[in-house]
This record gives sequence, structure tokens and C-alpha cells, in this order.
Amino acid sequence: MIVYEPLIRRIPNPRIPIPHPVKQRPKGGRMTLIVGLRCRNSIVIGSEQEEVTGYTKRSINKLRCFTDDKWAVGFSGAGDGAIVDDAERRLADWLHTQKTFTGAQLVEAVNTVLATVYKRFIKPDPGSEGIGLVIGASCQDGLCLIQSVTRTAQLKNDHVCAGVGRIVADYLVGRLYNADDKWLNAAKIAAFVLHEARETVAGCGGNSNFIVLQEPPRPRWRDLGDEFGPEMDGDFDGVLGQCLRPEIIKGRWRPELMGGYCDERAPEPREEFPYSADPKSQATLNKIVEEFEREDESA
Repeated sequence: MIVYEPLIRRIPNPRIPIPHPVKQRPKGGRMTLIVGLRCRNSIVIGSEQEEVTGYTKRSINKLRCFTDDKWAVGFSGAGDGAIVDDAERRLADWLHTQKTFTGAQLVEAVNTVLATVYKRFIKPDPGSEGIGLVIGASCQDGLCLIQSVTRTAQLKNDHVCAGVGRIVADYLVGRLYNADDKWLNAAKIAAFVLHEARETVAGCGGNSNFIVLQEPPRPRWRDLGDEFGPEMDGDFDGVLGQCLRPEIIKGRWRPELMGGYCDERAPEPREEFPYSADPKSQATLNKIVEEFEREDESA
């Protein structure tokens, strides 16, 4: 005879669920936004000043300027703050041994620094966020703007953005950048980009610092000080709404004139208005638009 034993399930002891900890930014993480512009006779580098580490934040100057009689270098970095500081120190050690150098030699020096810090600090730590460097120089063969991409230094002929908020900054710089700008206009553009990023991106904050690099007989370097950024911020408050809104809404094209438009009174999709540049067509178009505008006013 087969005896069936009842299936007994072991009920686990009730446990209070413990939530997984929220992943914090790496210790020493430097939430920085950097903008670099290469324009006519100048390179402008700007950076916001707020550093966030865990739950704390402070205002620091994230731009460094190294100078000698025949060269000047502006340096800024985003990412792991301790690694950025180590990279800065290593590059400074190399710079202080140089009487003069070319842009290509500076790129090789930055590559050496990147290779060292990557091997020692970034590669062994799978959670490392790495670093992003923006470097400008006035040196033996002119001006050069350098961006680090992972472990490689690249020369840039136009503009570069690095760090948190880079997407917003790239969008704005791509539309406002002009290679023929004088240094002051370029500095104002960089200030506007940093202002808008701080307004929209978490982690960007504080005032902004700026360094300008040029070739002789102009000053090789300019530090724009602590007041330029805040004064420009005051001018930028509301500028998008004040300047762009009128341009956006002043266009006379109406959806009612576009192919496919329909509404309750005319449910059949409309054919596109047969517009042409001749005066008769223009007059007809203007009359139709005026009728629509009067209807809008009365609504």
C-alpha cells in the first residue's frame, strides 16, 4: 500500500524589508560644468564654482592658471575631484620644467598624465566616474584648446563642454558660438551658457569663473575675477522669455492655412494654401491672416 505523506512547506520567518541604499556620487565627486570656446585671437574657459560631495556642497574656484614668460595655461576638470587634483598636479609639474612648448607637446604631456591617472586610480575602481579635462594654452605656436576623452587628449578648433550639464551647454553653445567673436563677446556667451545650465541642471550652482588666453602683444592670460559672472547673471535673468518669446510668436503662418488642418466647422482636412510671392497672392494671404487674427481677438 502506498502512503502519501502530506507536503509540508517551511514558512520563512517574517522579515522587515530593508531598502537598498541609494547610490551616492563617488567620494570626492566634482559636479562641475566647464565651457571652453576658441574664438578669434582668444580662448575663453568658464566654470561654475559649486562642488557637491555627498550631502554637502561648497563654493570653490575650479579654474587654475599656470604661467611663465613665454606661455600660459588654463586648466579645469570635472569628475572625481581627487583624481582631477592629481592630474592637475602632474601637469603642473611638467609645465614648471618647460621654458616653452608647442600645442602638440602639451597634448602629449596631457596624454601621459591621463594614462597615469587612468592606470592608477580609474581602471582599478569599476565605480569610478573618471574625469574630464578642459585645457587652454597660449604657447610657442599659438593658441590651443584641449579636451580629454576617456584616456585621450584631443585638440579642438571650436568649442567644448565637459561635466554635469554638458548636454544643455552643448545645445546652447552650438547655437550661439561664433568663431569670429572677440574675447569679451565669447566670455559673455560662456557666462550665459553657464547661467542657463545652473538654472536647469541639478548639481550646477554657485557663481562662475573665467580665464581668457591670448597671444602677444595682447595679455597671454586674463582672470575675469569674481564679479563678472554674478553681474552677467543679473543681465541674463528672464532673457530667454524677453527675447525669444516675441520672435517665436510673431510669425504669421497659421495652422489653418496648412495642409491637413481641420476643425469642428470644417471637418474635412484642408488643402495647403497655394502661396506664391506675387503681390496678389501676398494680399490674399494677408487678408486671410487678418481675419484669423480678428477671430482670435474676439475669442
